[in-house]
Amino acid sequence: MARDVALRACVVVMILSEEHVKIRQMTVNEPRQRQAIGTMLMQETESESAQRKFESVELAVCEFAIGLYERLGYKKVDEEFTEGTIAQFNMIKSVRSTRGEE
Repeated sequence: MARDVALRACVVVMILSEEHVKIRQMTVNEPRQRQAIGTMLMQETESESAQRKFESVELAVCEFAIGLYERLGYKKVDEEFTEGTIAQFNMIKSVRSTRGEE
């Protein structure tokens, strides 16, 4: 029996150093948007990063997404930059506090 399998969401994380990781891409398939899947992906990425002893998670976001990431605890770290034709902002969040006692 054949079944259609579709990618619902995806997150790609790159290790920048022993302390920092960067989310290179995160996407949620349009029919699955606004169901908290992106938030769950972010929380799982942060948790996994903390478990692996990283200190922070970084990402670049478009201006329209800043509010979402600020609600998740991310802070803008510099001024707007352009990648290709898209204006973006770098944001960062410490995940140390979610690591618990060591």
